[in-house]
Amino acid sequence: FPSHDTPQTFENGETVIYSEEIHGANCRFGIFKNPNTGEDALYVGSHRTVLKEDVNNTYWNIVNRTLNGARIPKNTMFYGEIYGRGIQDMHYEIENPTIKIFAMSHKGNYYNPMYVAEQCIKLSLPVVKFNETTYDGIEKMKQIADEKSEIYDGFKEGIVIVSSKNPNIMGKLICEKYLDRKNKTERH
Repeated sequence: FPSHDTPQTFENGETVIYSEEIHGANCRFGIFKNPNTGEDALYVGSHRTVLKEDVNNTYWNIVNRTLNGARIPKNTMFYGEIYGRGIQDMHYEIENPTIKIFAMSHKGNYYNPMYVAEQCIKLSLPVVKFNETTYDGIEKMKQIADEKSEIYDGFKEGIVIVSSKNPNIMGKLICEKYLDRKNKTERH
């Protein structure tokens, strides 16, 4: 909770964009120049690791299935959450793991989420639902985080909040029910 001596991430009256935080496994992918060959190559990774291409790798399989020949822009990182049965304890009643894109960046700078949605729709890539609102304090955002999930008939993990004017400024609010659930997993 912000106090008088704690800086706030968002300003009251600022336009922010929020989306549901999905309890899954972070995945990122993009087409970049291979430093050894100089040729463009698709790279797929987890939160901290670039993964070697492997037909048995869940991340690679889901990204390849999701891209399905889509021509994504070069030098742009796509960030998504892989979720479904077998990924985490919250599987959202999804039997076969899938992915939803939640962000894109170029040279370390994030794009506005509404632009991300527009690009994903053009490329036929699954994207989280982005919602725009005016930031009027943390209590309003906590209420949104505690609302029913937009993905399935249950509760949310929480929400991710992004500044509309500076998408590099973001924060996450966790749902109380998510914190209190039984048989938790945190595999990343």
